[in-house]
Amino acid sequence: NVGRATGDANGVTVTDDDIAYAFGAVPAVSIIKAINALDPRRRTNLADPILIWRGRPNYTGKWRYVEGGVVNEYETNAFGFRDDALVAPKPPGMRRLLNVGDSATWGLNLSSRADSYSDQLELLLSPAGTHDAHWDVANAGVVGYSSFQGAQLIHHQLRELEPDVVSIYLGNNDS
Repeated sequence: NVGRATGDANGVTVTDDDIAYAFGAVPAVSIIKAINALDPRRRTNLADPILIWRGRPNYTGKWRYVEGGVVNEYETNAFGFRDDALVAPKPPGMRRLLNVGDSATWGLNLSSRADSYSDQLELLLSPAGTHDAHWDVANAGVVGYSSFQGAQLIHHQLRELEPDVVSIYLGNNDS
């Protein structure tokens, strides 16, 4: 019996019952305790009752990727994504491609956000000096996300983000 253990992450109350169905009781409680035990000023991710964790909104920080020898200096938008601000509702004539993914989408092994496939794709779809439709390619990658979390993000935020196209690159963390 798991009970009703709770943790608080900047006003979000997380219960094991909210997420235990996804990972089983012991891992869910362990994840919540680990996230909530971190110093809130140093958290790059916040506990979330649906997504388990999410990127910290409007955050500037560094992520040291030891295995790749890269230090990512990054900023997140109001959604906690490593991307520019997402305008909603979309302006007339803008088309949006939403890239949902894990660290590969986020750009963990890249020292510059401009090297991420989301930013590169935006340059290809909306070349400077053309009058073609403007594409906003949104990087909704979150380090460590599984296909479960990607599906939850799509299910709960798709309407608000207003994508015309959704690209999904997940599976590295599904073992």
